[in-house]
Amino acid sequence: MKPGENLRDSWRRRFDFWLARRRPEIGKACRLSHRRLYIIPTATGLFFVLVLLLILVGAANFGSSMAFILVFLLVGVGINAIWLTHANLLGLIIEPLALIPAFAGEEVALRLRLENPQDRLRPALKWSWLDEPEAPVLSQIKSLSSDNVSLTKIVRQRGWFTLPPIRLGSSWPLGLFYVWTIFRPSEKILVYPQPARSGLPLPLSAHAGGEKPQPVGQTQVSGNDDFAGLRPYRIGDSPGRLDWRARARGGELQAREFHGSSADRLLFDWWQLHESGVEARLSQLCRWVLDAEVAGYDYGLRLPGQDIEPGQGPQHRHQVLTALALFKVS
Repeated sequence: MKPGENLRDSWRRRFDFWLARRRPEIGKACRLSHRRLYIIPTATGLFFVLVLLLILVGAANFGSSMAFILVFLLVGVGINAIWLTHANLLGLIIEPLALIPAFAGEEVALRLRLENPQDRLRPALKWSWLDEPEAPVLSQIKSLSSDNVSLTKIVRQRGWFTLPPIRLGSSWPLGLFYVWTIFRPSEKILVYPQPARSGLPLPLSAHAGGEKPQPVGQTQVSGNDDFAGLRPYRIGDSPGRLDWRARARGGELQAREFHGSSADRLLFDWWQLHESGVEARLSQLCRWVLDAEVAGYDYGLRLPGQDIEPGQGPQHRHQVLTALALFKVS
């Protein structure tokens, strides 16, 4: 039992994780069927049953027909509440959407598409991580429609992050019963290293440490020294190189092109840094990547056992940050 946790919450947490281990992962759209839903009475529901028993005992002792009618009426209300609560989740379709990489120390967002194929409103839906039930996300979905729900969670370490199980529940309409389901997204989120807050300035000349050879080539490549003219926009061009003035005048979107030598390209070398820890080096390299991308520089990466040629754009940025995120100390 965790510190500050009572016995009831401890058993409920253990029971939830016992159920979570027996639920399959969801990688595509999943329809909530009877076999995936669980329903139990709430504390209010148990109190409701106790009140009914007391009224029934009183009706039997005093022979009150009105009391018997009241008990039977309330029993009917309770039975209908079971059906309505269970039907509030039954038939819903849940589909995880594409996961967006994040940086360590930030919130990762899991977006879920919820579809209601039936002609009735589904109110009072509660979404929560199984290990954080105290902060649910509330939503509702109209009949014959779909909507997106987003759950966020702070991640601390780089690399692949496995999402914890998710619980979707509801106690609508009377709060007498609680219906829920548990599922685990099958996909993982890639977490980049946390960027250094106030890092070293960009290394404006490419050089390597004594343990590695110098970068090859003095060929003409896209650099940042000599302006060579404008060319049509290509997917992946840095926003810093785009000619926004020409675009504002109604012309086609173009990008500035520069020529320089490969010695003027940025090369972020693992052996250039002198931080004591591995994570500190990765954090500084991550900061350089982000700064170089904003400034429109071509940049490459050199890690122990892996070299990435200079380039720029969203795909190149993702390739370099992925290498930093999955770097393993040998």
